Amino acid sequence: MTGLFRDLRFGIRTLIKTPGHTLAAVLALGLGLGLSTAMFSIVYGALLRGLPFEASERLMHIENNNPSRDQSSLEVSVPDFIEMQARQRSFEDLAAFYTGSINLSGDERPERYSGAHISSAFLQTLRVKPLLGRAFLPEEEGPGAAPVVLLSWGAWQSRYNGDPAVLGRSIRANSMAATIVGVMPQGFAFPINQELWMPLRLDPLKEPRGQGATLEVFSRLKDGVTEEQARAEMQSITKALAAEFPETNEGRGAVLKPYTDEYVGDEPRALLSVMLGACLFVLLLACANVASLLMARASKRTREIAIRSALGAARRRLIGQLLTESVVLALAGAVLGVILAMVGVRLFNTAIADTDPPFWIKIAVDPIALLFTLGATLVAGLISGLLPAFQASRADVNEVLKDEGRGSSSLRMGAFTRAVVIFEMAVSCALLVGAGLMVKNVVQLGDRVEISTGNLFTARVALFDEAYPDTAKRTRFWEDLLRRLSEEPGVETAAITTSLPGGGSAMTRLQVEGGVYPKPEDRPAAHVAWITPGFFETLNEKVVQGRDFEARDIESGLPVVIVNRTLADKLWPRQDALGRRIQVGTAAPGEPAKPWRTVVGVVPDLGMENLGDTEPEPEGLYVPVAQDAPNFANMMVRTRDANPLSFTNRARANVSALDPDLPVYFVYTLQQVVDRAGFFHKIFATLFSVFGLAALVLATVGIYGVIAFSVQQRTQEIGIRMALGAHQGNVLRLILRQGMMQLVVGLALGLLLAWPMGLLLRSFLVGVSPHDPLTFSGVCLLLALVALLACWIPGRRASRTSPLVAIRYD
Repeated sequence: MTGLFRDLRFGIRTLIKTPGHTLAAVLALGLGLGLSTAMFSIVYGALLRGLPFEASERLMHIENNNPSRDQSSLEVSVPDFIEMQARQRSFEDLAAFYTGSINLSGDERPERYSGAHISSAFLQTLRVKPLLGRAFLPEEEGPGAAPVVLLSWGAWQSRYNGDPAVLGRSIRANSMAATIVGVMPQGFAFPINQELWMPLRLDPLKEPRGQGATLEVFSRLKDGVTEEQARAEMQSITKALAAEFPETNEGRGAVLKPYTDEYVGDEPRALLSVMLGACLFVLLLACANVASLLMARASKRTREIAIRSALGAARRRLIGQLLTESVVLALAGAVLGVILAMVGVRLFNTAIADTDPPFWIKIAVDPIALLFTLGATLVAGLISGLLPAFQASRADVNEVLKDEGRGSSSLRMGAFTRAVVIFEMAVSCALLVGAGLMVKNVVQLGDRVEISTGNLFTARVALFDEAYPDTAKRTRFWEDLLRRLSEEPGVETAAITTSLPGGGSAMTRLQVEGGVYPKPEDRPAAHVAWITPGFFETLNEKVVQGRDFEARDIESGLPVVIVNRTLADKLWPRQDALGRRIQVGTAAPGEPAKPWRTVVGVVPDLGMENLGDTEPEPEGLYVPVAQDAPNFANMMVRTRDANPLSFTNRARANVSALDPDLPVYFVYTLQQVVDRAGFFHKIFATLFSVFGLAALVLATVGIYGVIAFSVQQRTQEIGIRMALGAHQGNVLRLILRQGMMQLVVGLALGLLLAWPMGLLLRSFLVGVSPHDPLTFSGVCLLLALVALLACWIPGRRASRTSPLVAIRYD
């Protein structure tokens, strides 16, 4: 231990004597360790931390699939859930839920909360108790039971100021009289990010097979039951149900997975893994830079090392001393890295705050992340110092001591430095290609919504069946709201729509008149939105063929539809779409057939798909609100005010005038809607760009340092060449040729690395080739220019050195 402390003191003194080299090494390692720590914190928080419940790894999510229809994820129908619940033996008890808005009113201002209708056993399954009050009772799931509500800690604080007397208070939840029976602990937001909970009411007689609501199902494995055993049992149950009810269940199977896997999909999981790998490559770049610096320092210390060896120091002792210095550098870099990681994580959390990630995703530089940093630091210290230590300690003592110079002649760095330059160029090329593809992808996403988003206010309103049980009442509400909005001062145009451009819309199957479809999945699919007249005018768009919806398009009138250009070309290529007829949607067993709708107009593609969709399907159609009034819809208002959100209070006042129990929520400008839709791609494009730029900076500094040191070692040779008649241009070309040869090899290897990088990113790219030639060629050109500059500066300095000074250089 005494020897270790002595080595540490000596190493610190040695590093202080060369502040330039030390600072460069600490900055390089700090950058690499900082990015790696930040990315590990993101990956751990998003993928590895898990649910904050007892033995949360045994909580499973259960759903259906139907491989024969290429359906990989299907929610469970109410009848199937009841059958599964009765037949299964692997779980403590099956629970289910569906999420949606819960409007609270009656005692305070109307507010919308993200809610869940959930089985009474859910808290017992999670092994969580309410902070105040009680959990749901089994009898409260019955169809005639009095409605009750559980509040989240946040809702309790914001709406009721944390008043413990809130228990037993009567409120209105989704226009129904209800009673508050409990308050959940702070941070509890199961199943995803919920704020209120109501009992899941199941009425098997009301939900015949093939109709009605579907459910998310979860449970906890019984002690001693493995995930594989439970999966086999659920497969057996679904197979039995398919045999018993072939009309609705044929081909269905069971999918069982850890609960959190359901809400962090394969795409984000794969992309986060790629990003973590990219960070580790940046860290390797930093290690290569530091190894190069340490090699340069070691070459100047070979005489010192030789003298210590001649005085009896063992090689193991010398290697230990040099490795101690590299570890000290790494620890200093780790301090800087942790600071950078904390800043990066804070920026990341700020960026994702508006996206409402699942409640268990907590991104922080916590003890687990610091443990990762410590491990990465020690590895980085060893990687950075091992080769220089071995190289320096194996120098020939006699040769060094006979050398009148500094002893550098005995430590040859040519092969190592060439390898460092090639490695840095290759890794930088691959990372920059990845960054370029992701950035181009974001630009491509923005081009998918070619509409005027300026001055457009949007907000959502929900009508529940308890107060609006039929189409007539919902139609009257939407028409009255549209009229009031249109009459507001400063409003140019207004419309009601179920979906906003760029924000995504529902998908439905179509039946084209005259079409023959052997199987249901053979029918064409398209996005569908319900709109009022004036929707296209509000977007500053025009119907390109036919007409817009009009006042005559009501429930008792001719059923009509408007299709976009892509759908028209798909269904009736090189034909006129006007006057054609289609059925929108599929009637469930026992329901009347969907009406045949006549195409009365064709419009441009207006971004009906979600910008975050990696496999966009632009085909879409529009149905009049007056013919099939929806429960949930957005108001969309074009104002004369440059700040559309200033219309918020007037929008709320108009809704309240029609129904004081209805809150207005999801208040955004249309531009914000578009920006939020493409957020996933933007944030990861930004992260990849940071990694690429970090790699570029490290590569540039590394190339410059290697070439500068190489030139320094060849100073006498350059002086002799110039004394024998070589011109400055000859010297400059000599140095540039050395650097450019390494550049060519590095770029060739970089392109080989970038090719699979593009393949890894392919599933995240929309309309961008994973081997986009413009991106690949642009990155090569950028790296060539950077490498040329990094070689030219030391080359120009060497070419201007006086031959007499160079020859006498020691």
